[in-house]
Amino acid sequence: MSLTVHQLALRLAKHVGVTTFDPGAPSNTTPLHLPGLREGDIDEIVACINGALQEMWDRAPVAVCFARLGIELRAPATVTLEVTRESNGISAFADYAPWMDGCTIRIDGDAFDNELVDGQTLLRPYMGPALDGGTPVGATVYADCASPGPEVIGIVDPIGTCGSVHLPALLTRVTSRAEFESWWGTAQKRTGLPEVCFVETRFFPARSRLGIRLRVHPMPVEAMLLTYGARLNAPAIVAADIGAVNDPGTPFPIPGGWEESVLLPLALQRFSAHPNFAPESAREEIDRQAQVARKIMQGAAPQRSPARLLPAFR
Repeated sequence: MSLTVHQLALRLAKHVGVTTFDPGAPSNTTPLHLPGLREGDIDEIVACINGALQEMWDRAPVAVCFARLGIELRAPATVTLEVTRESNGISAFADYAPWMDGCTIRIDGDAFDNELVDGQTLLRPYMGPALDGGTPVGATVYADCASPGPEVIGIVDPIGTCGSVHLPALLTRVTSRAEFESWWGTAQKRTGLPEVCFVETRFFPARSRLGIRLRVHPMPVEAMLLTYGARLNAPAIVAADIGAVNDPGTPFPIPGGWEESVLLPLALQRFSAHPNFAPESAREEIDRQAQVARKIMQGAAPQRSPARLLPAFR
């Protein structure tokens, strides 16, 4: 049976005396010493379901959590901007586009290739000639860095390129930034068909998340496609998916039948740490069903290593 987010959440909530998520229902307007929906219950249910989804994803078959994806490497872009000698700052960068983050920028007059952190910052100071204030300088941005979406948490081989007049080619993958940079070893990088790639994982403070950048060398001189294997992030729900008076009907993006046989037992075991959870006599059976759920997942993906259970309450 396929359960919606609302239905599965109610199966959890009944163990703390909640039979409806309607805040105006009589059962949810009783004094605090009686069962009913309390402040924070929805958040805890969301956290337990998301934790169970993450554990499922750690154990899931490759077909569920891996995919082949592609991203465009754009043709070099000619831009103008304002820079100051010995400064990392950029201004008047009207041609900036988000795809340029992490890409190489070759600024006229600077003997060294630089890298765009974002539309306002260079990786290292500009070392070209001093310019009068407000004087724009020309530059070229090379799309030698691609940033997959937040749903991608890992990149696996094979990684390849395909241009408009070139056959698909697999790239050699290196494991460190130092090894990657050794491929050019000069002030300016080579241009041409990419031959090597490096997967860089870093934290993006502005987005409050880990992100991945896929770098290639030489720098492409034409638009082309980059294809790669991607490990996908676990799906997550929010409180709006549960709803209140009415069921929004939000489904889980998991194989049919696993909502009851796998997701529900895993989420219920986490939710059983709730201070108001009852009955106590059900905990042994809840733990047994959770172990069965893990065996189901391991049987579906015997090549995956077991995940570690992290309780929602400490």
